[in-house]
Amino acid sequence: MKKIKEYRLQLNLRQIDIAKELGISKVAVSKWEKGTMNPRVEHLPKLAKILKCNISDFFNYICNLKSHTLFKITIKRDDIYADLFPYVY
Repeated sequence: MKKIKEYRLQLNLRQIDIAKELGISKVAVSKWEKGTMNPRVEHLPKLAKILKCNISDFFNYICNLKSHTLFKITIKRDDIYADLFPYVY
């Protein structure tokens, strides 16, 4: 979610400003910006409001992909887990 950093910098906000508004840690915001973790779905509406954008703006880059893997399936024990969008950069 590298778009988060782009929007944050345009508004001269710090990671801690976003974290306080969302009631989360600054570390979480940092991980979002680095792409090592994605925001929880329930944070997206407020995050978009803080950054003065639409939720869909965070995901627009997906439309430009041609041959990238959008998800990976990991089989662990007898359960199947799908990690959506972790490898799209």
